[in-house]
Amino acid sequence: MTTAANTTETGTGTTGGPTPTPAPPRQHALRRFARGFAQHRSGLVGLGILATIGLLALCSPLFIGPDQLDVVKVDGPTLAPPSGSYPLGTDQAGRSILLLVIWGARSSLTVGLMATALTVWAAASDCWPGTTAAGPASC
Repeated sequence: MTTAANTTETGTGTTGGPTPTPAPPRQHALRRFARGFAQHRSGLVGLGILATIGLLALCSPLFIGPDQLDVVKVDGPTLAPPSGSYPLGTDQAGRSILLLVIWGARSSLTVGLMATALTVWAAASDCWPGTTAAGPASC
């Protein structure tokens, strides 16, 4: 003898067909966050700027040559103010500040991503100090 509670638990409805299983709560929260985020123009603009900076940093070896960063080989004017050819000006050696900032973003992104990955790993594996009874030595 089957009851209504048994049929709902097994995934079949009153009509005999399968009922759709609800999505886990985390997926609901993620969808809700994505919908809310997509409604805010400033958030999308910020995401676009962040993606552009990340893409520039990742692709910088493709358009920044080693001669443009070398103190000896560069041929730009020293300490030039911002202009059309040097949007952020130049440093004491004549290197473009904009190219230096883009090149330096690679290091910053690498450190940030490594710190994030380490934190996620430590939290997921309970290796964070004070989260286990054995303490951090159990990692």
